[in-house]
Amino acid sequence: MLAAAADLGALRASAGGRAAGRWRAFAERALDRLVREHPLLPDGTIPVVPGLLSAWSPSVMDGYASMTQYNGLTLFLLQDAIDHWPRGSRRARLPSDLVGGLTADLRPRGSGLVQGRASRTWWALSGRRSQADGRYQQGIVGVKVHDGGRWRELLATRPQRDAIGSGWLLRTPRGRARLLLRRVAGDGRHARLRGWWKLRGKNYRRARWEVRAGGGRMLVTTEPLRRGESLAAAVWTRPGTVVRAPGGAVAPLACTVSASGPACPQTIAFERRARPRLEIAAGG
Repeated sequence: MLAAAADLGALRASAGGRAAGRWRAFAERALDRLVREHPLLPDGTIPVVPGLLSAWSPSVMDGYASMTQYNGLTLFLLQDAIDHWPRGSRRARLPSDLVGGLTADLRPRGSGLVQGRASRTWWALSGRRSQADGRYQQGIVGVKVHDGGRWRELLATRPQRDAIGSGWLLRTPRGRARLLLRRVAGDGRHARLRGWWKLRGKNYRRARWEVRAGGGRMLVTTEPLRRGESLAAAVWTRPGTVVRAPGGAVAPLACTVSASGPACPQTIAFERRARPRLEIAAGG
């Protein structure tokens, strides 16, 4: 994916136009992440996913993936990126570089992703489930904090197959409702998201989320629970990440391995008639 992103960025940048600088920056970021997350192994191969450095398990990658195929595909895409490298264009800043920047794709056929940037905190969430695959569920996707001159990931990649899902689930007297976010306003430091809780395909009631970020943490607040309702969620953290749920309960479970490496699920439950609040922060 990163090699394909680098190739796409190089091709778009070499075509020129007003966005050429952003596409060049996009390609360079993809290459930088490829080198950092997929280091060359002693035998000359590149791990398909970083999680293979922690545990040699086929469960951390797609069944159709193989080292031989993906190493060859990666080299092909990187060579194509080199052949089309936009040497004459200047790099520009990406939306995620802007403090306070907020980007969303909540169109009916869009990705469903929302990402924002505060001073030292970057976050991303998915406003809906797009596939049955656990990696594409609704929920909090990523939180990064800038610490010691580098960006530190607080969350792990969500597993492809696991009984613990990241989606927020509202239990009501009429059944279980899932979240579907449709609109966003504000900025990366304070975003306001609106949508619906969907119950058996129909609108159950309105959903209101607030995301506040900064100081090395992300805080999510939802609308108050009503009588007979409870709210459950989960996040997949990297070791050392702190999860708090004032007024609720956090249960850390046994760590496993996902595509990014060690992944530690923490389930969250709210049952009081109050506004659920979830905080994700860097550990000491």
